[in-house]
Amino acid sequence: MLRPALALVALTSCLVAQRTWVVDAQNGAGTDFADMPAAVAAAAPGDLVLTRPGIYTGFTTNKGLRIIAPQRATLLQSVVGNCFVVNGLPAGQTFTLLGFDAPRRTYFSADITNNIGRVALADLRSLETCGCGPLHFNPPAIKVVDCAAVTLDNVVNYGGPALSCTRSNVIATRCSFGSVTATDPMGDCLLVDGGEVDAVDCTFDARAASDVNTVPQPAVRLLSGVLRVRGTAAAMIQGGFEVAPQNPAPGIRAAGGTLVLDPDVRINPNAGASVGLQLTGTTFTQRHLSAAVVRSATIGGALQAELLASANAPAVLLLGLPAPRTATSIGNLDLDAALLLPLGSGLAGNTGVLSTTLTLPAHLPRGMAIGVQGAADLGQGVELSSAAITLLR
Repeated sequence: MLRPALALVALTSCLVAQRTWVVDAQNGAGTDFADMPAAVAAAAPGDLVLTRPGIYTGFTTNKGLRIIAPQRATLLQSVVGNCFVVNGLPAGQTFTLLGFDAPRRTYFSADITNNIGRVALADLRSLETCGCGPLHFNPPAIKVVDCAAVTLDNVVNYGGPALSCTRSNVIATRCSFGSVTATDPMGDCLLVDGGEVDAVDCTFDARAASDVNTVPQPAVRLLSGVLRVRGTAAAMIQGGFEVAPQNPAPGIRAAGGTLVLDPDVRINPNAGASVGLQLTGTTFTQRHLSAAVVRSATIGGALQAELLASANAPAVLLLGLPAPRTATSIGNLDLDAALLLPLGSGLAGNTGVLSTTLTLPAHLPRGMAIGVQGAADLGQGVELSSAAITLLR
């Protein structure tokens, strides 16, 4: 049997970009385009758009491109008010975006709508919040509507909310929403209205969120659909309290749908723990959930992956290529079942974490999405974890 690293090369050999386009605002050696819209228009599905440091105009696309900024770059909000728009991505294509910032004191905005293909975002960030304090209201930032598969990994953002999910399947891993700096938190964090959303080891900090009547607002709202909040004690949901400390908001306000909450996730640790949840007409379950996390994925370096489970739970961790979600008897599978590669197995140990490291070959395609997913028995039978979809850097 091939070692996982060699098998991964075999699986991805057909996915190498047809062409690499270089975007450089300074028009240095090897530049194809000085701004993003022209590069996106010229690129074909599967191409790599390699972006050098600089400030670039936002763009709109319906193509499965890999757009990466290895040394970071800035995307401006375009005339339509977004850093980027992905609309109408067809089945079988994957759009990836890695390593971009919003301009200072603005949120990272995106419109991701009507996509059958996969959208994978990683290492996006707003550099700091607006600095305008309570009672300043921002529109939704990253808006996901009617999408089959959207993943966010290590995204830092704020807005009203920072992430809005409507009738979509979304996985957010290691994200920080609401507060961008410890002294300048802004806005509510997550809205779920239909579909399925998994939040893994995220922080949702809405401590300064309030409405026009100075009533503190929750960090997370669930209207319909399924929301699963997974993770360790590093995960936190904090409702608003700074505007009216005597009337703290719940961390989560649900008016329908299904909420599954891992007890390790901290709810309102700074204020209002006694009103942490406000549930009306919601199916609520609190239990341990397993989750996959990728800590690093560096080409020519290491893939460091973990399965968050519970102490001494039997567990297995698998590597594969992202695929359309398949419902199974033990949970949702987000990887291609025919191409799964074993990364590690055993007991999760006293910490409840199964860890593994794999050396990644140097000639894998940059910006490509790969996935890690596990299975564990947390006392209720074997079930699949949430998947971690990461982009090769």
